[in-house]
Amino acid sequence: MIYASVGHAGASAYLAVMAFMNFAPDVMRPTALTLNILVSLVAFVNYYRKSFFDFERFWPLAITSIPMAFVGGTILIRPAVYNILIGLALVSASVRLLIKPKENSSFEPVGRVTLMGIGAAIGLLSGLTGIGGGIFLTPIFVFFNWAPIKLIAGISSAFILVNSIAGLAGNYNGLQFISPHWIYYAAVVLVGGALGSLYGANYARNLVLRRILFFILLTAGVKMLLT
Repeated sequence: MIYASVGHAGASAYLAVMAFMNFAPDVMRPTALTLNILVSLVAFVNYYRKSFFDFERFWPLAITSIPMAFVGGTILIRPAVYNILIGLALVSASVRLLIKPKENSSFEPVGRVTLMGIGAAIGLLSGLTGIGGGIFLTPIFVFFNWAPIKLIAGISSAFILVNSIAGLAGNYNGLQFISPHWIYYAAVVLVGGALGSLYGANYARNLVLRRILFFILLTAGVKMLLT
């Protein structure tokens, strides 16, 4: 519910909980990706219905991130160094959210080539880790002031959806290891995702969403540093 309120799907939290509960590594990535697909889909629908989506910003990200997420899904990596680097990046991004934006500030333009490069890099990380990529994409958009926070949430939810599908396709052999209790997890995250995204798209103020996003990024960053 908390993640979906800012257009995210919760993969970093699912991975943290599964690690804490001593799930096998082979189970963690496909389980997180499938839950990501469900939550990002319902989040995208709710944000899209309120017109918080921009296809012109989305497609350059998606066109490069989808094949790279597929490639990342085929690769097995040692997570130690990756966790440290990404943990520091997420904590740094969370600090940026403490800076209050100027009222009625204009948003900076961003080129398609830039978005395509960002999409490729995040797509690869998405496939490698089982994280849909929104937790990396959102702070970049916020840091460079490229769009309003609710529009970012809509773009992020769609980005997470396509990358989670691509990452799962690249790791399709992992489906045989998916948790046998997946149906129960799916039911719970669907309810939470629906409630959270409805709140974010319809009722939450921008400042509230920034504070929620700060909490998510800081928590995920610290978790990865301690893993």
